Amino acid sequence: MANLTIHSVDQRFSKRIKALRKAMISYNQGTSTMDCSILDLSAGGARLRPIDPKRVPGNFRLRLTPSLTIGCEVVYRERSDIGVSFVPS
Repeated sequence: MANLTIHSVDQRFSKRIKALRKAMISYNQGTSTMDCSILDLSAGGARLRPIDPKRVPGNFRLRLTPSLTIGCEVVYRERSDIGVSFVPS
């Protein structure tokens, strides 16, 4: 998969809010996890700062609480941050 970069045009359809909370990225059918911080959040996606952004796969589950996870697809990678859109499970 090619690395995508953010463009100067903001393509979001919903307003984002600063979140600054901890979450966990889960992939490989839940057998691999990685801590991350949610920097900002909108109805359609989020900007995350994972521990190791290069290891984050293109699709994964974001665990917000022990009982709440959401599917994510990486839409851009920029230095230590990644942008994701939320996808249906």
